[in-house]
Amino acid sequence: MTSVPRDTPSRTPEAPARPDRAAAEEAVRTLIRWAGDDPTREGLVDTPARVVRSYEEFFARYIEDRRGPFAKERGATATPVAEGIIGVGQIRHTAP
Repeated sequence: MTSVPRDTPSRTPEAPARPDRAAAEEAVRTLIRWAGDDPTREGLVDTPARVVRSYEEFFARYIEDRRGPFAKERGATATPVAEGIIGVGQIRHTAP
């Protein structure tokens, strides 16, 4: 594993454009090739689309509400406290 030098910023001032579905599926094909398999092999042909759909489902709430996945329904607030760190407060909790 390669470490990132401490003087390298972790995020650019402007976020890069969001890749489209085709680019995301190609990234999965690249990972399959990196792992030493053939993404065109029977049984793997549909894998990139399945992986991208699963990521869409996993991140759906995050994309809907950039404050965090639980902020809306629990009345939480999210505040940047340092680069790459977000503090979350005012989370209501009820015991079952």
